[in-house]
Amino acid sequence: MKISTCKGDAGMTSTASGERVRKDSLQIEVCGELDELCACIGYLVSISNDSSGVADSLRAVQRRLLSICGLISSGMDGSDPVCAQDLKWLEEFSDNCLSGQTPFGGFVLPGGSVSASWCHVCRTVCRRVERRLVEYSSVRFLAPDILAYINRLSDFLFLLARHLDKQ
Repeated sequence: MKISTCKGDAGMTSTASGERVRKDSLQIEVCGELDELCACIGYLVSISNDSSGVADSLRAVQRRLLSICGLISSGMDGSDPVCAQDLKWLEEFSDNCLSGQTPFGGFVLPGGSVSASWCHVCRTVCRRVERRLVEYSSVRFLAPDILAYINRLSDFLFLLARHLDKQ
């Protein structure tokens, strides 16, 4: 199977809807940021000790990120790939990560274990995705639950980093 079409050599690409757009368009930028976050989380899964089912949870997050990317790539408002149940799940998982942890007293210097450190990298990429999605939402409708999900995901990743360090 040939993957190279040479159609992007001049700086244009096709969206999921077939529209040709510049590779530096906001739509493509947001999709690229979501793709990067998904890849970072994939790496986190590969290096994490999965003694507490974290990998399955992170794979669920990856699937949700790909759904969001697909919606944005299509250029259509479509159905919201994020629902209230997704938000609740992130909140509950975050609450579980908090149980037994020392109270949070301010900024955390990223580091510790390799998986916790990488989790902080995922968190910072997630914050960048959030900033791009806010920008995107100023020019194109974006379901509010998508922004809420990404915001809560960065909190989830912060708490998960602390949880991974504790393990």
